[in-house]
Amino acid sequence: MKIKYKLPIVLASFLLLTFSIFADDDSFQIFTEESSSEEILFYAENNNLIPYYANISFPTLQNLNSSEALPYGVTIPSETSKMFLFKLSINNRNSGYSYSYEYIFVKGDPINTIHDDDYLYLLPFAHGAKFRVDQGYNGSSTHFGDSSYALDFNLETGTPIMAARNGIVVEIKEDSNIGGASRSYEDDGNFVLIYHNDGSFANYVHLQQNGALVEVGDHIKAGQQIALSGNTGYSSGPHLHFSVSIPTIEGRFTSIPTKFLNYDFTAISIQAGNYYYSTHPGKPEFEAIFGNRITNEDYNNYLISIQQNNDIEIRTEQIDNTILFFAKNGFNESYELTIDFVLSNLNASKELPIIINLKPLSENYICFLRANNTGTPWSYSYDLSFVPLEEIRQEANISNEFYENYSVRISPTDTFEIKHESIGDKVVFFFQNGFNKEYEIKITFSTTNLQISKEQPITFTIPPLTEVYICYFDWIDTSESWNCSTEYWYTEIE
Repeated sequence: MKIKYKLPIVLASFLLLTFSIFADDDSFQIFTEESSSEEILFYAENNNLIPYYANISFPTLQNLNSSEALPYGVTIPSETSKMFLFKLSINNRNSGYSYSYEYIFVKGDPINTIHDDDYLYLLPFAHGAKFRVDQGYNGSSTHFGDSSYALDFNLETGTPIMAARNGIVVEIKEDSNIGGASRSYEDDGNFVLIYHNDGSFANYVHLQQNGALVEVGDHIKAGQQIALSGNTGYSSGPHLHFSVSIPTIEGRFTSIPTKFLNYDFTAISIQAGNYYYSTHPGKPEFEAIFGNRITNEDYNNYLISIQQNNDIEIRTEQIDNTILFFAKNGFNESYELTIDFVLSNLNASKELPIIINLKPLSENYICFLRANNTGTPWSYSYDLSFVPLEEIRQEANISNEFYENYSVRISPTDTFEIKHESIGDKVVFFFQNGFNKEYEIKITFSTTNLQISKEQPITFTIPPLTEVYICYFDWIDTSESWNCSTEYWYTEIE
């Protein structure tokens, strides 16, 4: 700077501070020129597609007057090469002067931005697709301060991301391939930033590397695919961080609450832990199915035919935070199935344990489990057993009286033989006389985990070549094995 008068030399210092949530801005600057009358002229240059706002202040201002009130805030229109702002004039030319200035700036126009709070945004994924919101407004993990009204959608890497509103693409980052659950990765998140006609911005963050499918300057329609989701930046897992923000005169972006178009074309506010369908006007209708609306009655008539494989299999199906259980009976006869669950943060839709009859060669509905707290991990395990229904019916009929007249003719073997038959939780014993003579038999049992139905010793007469009933046992603990040994004495009857 040239000083016309013989005054103490005072250097004018310049301190440039720039603040923005995004980092590009060689295309925006505040600069000065000195006029012939030794005035300092301030100009702005904005080579961007949208207006920018700057606030200029002076930590040091000695012996200078400003043509405008300071600090000075101003909106600079888009594609402005040299816009005059104000000037500093020397107050007393017989004294030295000094100054330093700093400025903050932000994309957009905080003075004239008025968000349309009645606008219904599209959920930022494909029409008819449904995803869970893992973190909502004021989330304890990362959604606070200027990010209080952000939303995290649980999208796997590579999921198509759609624009939630018409706008113009003003910034893209897609060169990062790193991320993690640490703030050290904050600058590594890929994103697409879109400017709306009311001055607000939508930010789509954590995209995969090279996941932006649009270019800066593109005019975007709501529902148009703009990117692929990822896991870059400050992120604990694949998801889409979405927010609508407005600029502030302090040089920041602050998120704002928004309304969304629901699957039934009503307005909704998004809640963490819930699942939502994206609906795009003009696209085909689809059936909306939500896990939290499922009831047992929905499956009262559920029965699907399957092929025979001589096995019982459990099939699960998860709908949102609800897990449905089905049993596939691959046998050509009916079975009774018993299933019990060990649950963590889940409730069963039926009283446990559950006992159901499985029809032959069919898939049958069992029950569903539903999470208590959608924000807390859940887990389950189950034990099951199954028995042919005919065997159970037989077991129900087992008694000493039922076998009172039991007698079956057998072929000669010239031996005695004891045999048993397991029917459900009962074990029935029979005695075979393979001789052509009549005998009196006395028998005792020594058992483990079995309860006998008669007092011992048991004495009976058995005709020649005949099988007769002895007694039955109840299996005491079906989770443990049982053992049985016998001793018998016989006397021939003349």
